[in-house]
Amino acid sequence: SELALMLKGYVEKDPERFARLAVRLPTRTNPAYYDQVLAGLKAATIPTQLKLDVTRKVFAECANDCGTAIADSLGSVEGTLPDDAVEMLSWLATEHPNPQREMWQEQAERGGKFFGGEAYSNGINSTRGRAAEAIRDLILKDVAYVGRFRETLGRMVQDKSAAVLS
Repeated sequence: SELALMLKGYVEKDPERFARLAVRLPTRTNPAYYDQVLAGLKAATIPTQLKLDVTRKVFAECANDCGTAIADSLGSVEGTLPDDAVEMLSWLATEHPNPQREMWQEQAERGGKFFGGEAYSNGINSTRGRAAEAIRDLILKDVAYVGRFRETLGRMVQDKSAAVLS
């Protein structure tokens, strides 16, 4: 994880170069590297197609491990997302296993509750919650996304997690 964090710094300095490298990484690359590459590309000004290529690769290889970074990446795309990217974000918002439980209600080892006992803090630190935020951001940029995410929005409001709903 320390090396992956270093990689993020390099990605931020030369995002296009490292995005091109990321699409060539071997299939069994540790997800921590993909996570940090996507984090480094989130605010980068690179061709949208290249950002989507990296995001597609990460989704295909480790969607469960890197779901939050994928959601952040898709939510940051300027321009209109292609249908497959909308489907990825829909899956992350409704099918991803994280969160598995309501940690905000649980006692932490050092006293107090996880996430300060706040459902919202738990939600925004989960994959489904972060995907919901990405969908919100896209809708705020372009109201046409309401129609594209209509079915997903219907499923999202029925999420079993209070943290995600918050």
